[in-house]
Amino acid sequence: MRESIGRNLSGVLTKGQLVQLLDTVFKILDEENTKAVLAELADDVSTKVTQVLYPEPEELKKAAPQENFVEIWNHLWDEFGKILPKVGQAPKESEAKNVLHVTSQVLGYTDTSQFISEMNKVTKKMLPLLKVIHDRKEENESIFWDAVKKIEDRITSNPDSKMAAEGPHNLGWAFTECLLKWTWLAAPGAEAFLNRLVQVTIQPALVELDEKTVFDFFFSLSEDEQRQLFDYFARQVNDPVWKEYLSPGANIWSQIYQNYSKIFDHAAYLQVCRDLFRQNWQYGPPLISHAVQEDDLAEADRIYEQTMAGVIGLENGRVWRPEEDLLMADSRIDPAQIKETIHDLLTGWIGAVERLGLHHRAHALKLQLITYQHPTDWDKFSAEVEQVDRPAVSNLIDQWKRIVLEATLGSGFKSMEESSDCWIKWLIDAALDQDKNTDWFCDKTTSWITSLTHGTQDLTKERALLFILTRDLAAHGDLKNMFTSLLRIVERGPHGRAVYDKSRRIWLKRMGGEQFITPLTNFWAKNVAKFVPNPGVEHKSDYTTHAMWLAATKELDPISFQRILDQWKNDYKLRRNLWKAIGEGGIPLR
Repeated sequence: MRESIGRNLSGVLTKGQLVQLLDTVFKILDEENTKAVLAELADDVSTKVTQVLYPEPEELKKAAPQENFVEIWNHLWDEFGKILPKVGQAPKESEAKNVLHVTSQVLGYTDTSQFISEMNKVTKKMLPLLKVIHDRKEENESIFWDAVKKIEDRITSNPDSKMAAEGPHNLGWAFTECLLKWTWLAAPGAEAFLNRLVQVTIQPALVELDEKTVFDFFFSLSEDEQRQLFDYFARQVNDPVWKEYLSPGANIWSQIYQNYSKIFDHAAYLQVCRDLFRQNWQYGPPLISHAVQEDDLAEADRIYEQTMAGVIGLENGRVWRPEEDLLMADSRIDPAQIKETIHDLLTGWIGAVERLGLHHRAHALKLQLITYQHPTDWDKFSAEVEQVDRPAVSNLIDQWKRIVLEATLGSGFKSMEESSDCWIKWLIDAALDQDKNTDWFCDKTTSWITSLTHGTQDLTKERALLFILTRDLAAHGDLKNMFTSLLRIVERGPHGRAVYDKSRRIWLKRMGGEQFITPLTNFWAKNVAKFVPNPGVEHKSDYTTHAMWLAATKELDPISFQRILDQWKNDYKLRRNLWKAIGEGGIPLR
């Protein structure tokens, strides 16, 4: 279990330092994330923190019982009016009554973001007053709706402002919550409330309510109140006005209705899921759950295929079959967004097909799950391969091998055919195939190094493989201390994806990789001079790589080093940048 960060911090920070930390955290958090933090706290802690973050206006605490509430309320509306942008002329006194008292001294804003932020600081203070003011019946029941209209008028009144073109502007959670609660208090019933509210949310406008706050409000009501709203929605599904907004889709009313249906009319909700499933894979999981509950596992298997196709982004009705394509190889998936969803889908699918007796599919799904969760972990992959029917998943195993090879070699990977006979592929085979043990791998790799050491072939094709092997052996042995100049230049060579290094190096050590140090050292001693670039074909002025390879040659093959140095002194004595790079590399010229 993860240790408590709070407990650890309380043990190392002073009280003053904790105060500074909390002040900084809550300064950075926006309103939505602050509310998310409060939701995670225990009720008693959340209540205390809320009272500190959103205190009642000081005037409210000191007020005599309810007599001064109206005065406080009006004072808050005065504050509200003072932060409106200075756009156009101030309204007449008669127009300002009970709405937005705007003065001519208001500072202007170049956009609405600052205004919305300031406005919500005020409307937060209004929230605890709403019921008291409404119950006294001393306020215009459309005051917040009038405020919406006034804000829009202000935005459009300045011909030089870009605000209108950049809309609609989100009014923020506090204003939205005030409007919703006030409208709910003022409405005689669910029908009146919804008909008033829908006007501002479905019509094109310069401002809009905060949709998350709207959604949260509908589900903060009591069960009886939610039921009243759902019953009204259900009666309006064929109404000309409401039909468009309650039909399955992405608008806020459709979302609220669908979620109410999930609670109060599950059969209707499932029909919505069926209607929308082909357009949106997220309607698949409820259908899967229903099929499993009905013990229709074959139907669940079919829906799993279609749901995963949607997750991946397959088009034209194509389905995804786990036996065919390795999920970790699909570049269309954004793991950061749907990693947990894919885990849940694959896990549930495994259970369904096992109950169906489709063991070959279960094996494929298990391999899909392990490679998706741990794509670079050879141990987990090889352990899973031992548990499944290999012929049933041979295609997936081959795909995984290719992915690992390609990720390891990077730009050095040309094709599977060209890369299938190399030490990395042999290491993968040895990790997955019990018939190919340590001796088999070591014999293959040693023979390869020996043939390169004494052969006359072009080493260009082997460059990436040699560099990776040298780096891998240096990571777990004394090679890095023996030949520091060589390791310095090899580190600059071809690289694949670093996340694949750990497992490969563990398996190289496990397979006796240390015995390659001597033959690999012999290779470099005999061939390092072949890697020294020719300054004669260099058209740039940067000779850093030349100097580094020359230093490595001096380290491994002093005779060849001196021969190259003497030749360069004769052929390239006027190349000042070359000799500067050699001197900066610490190579003595005498």
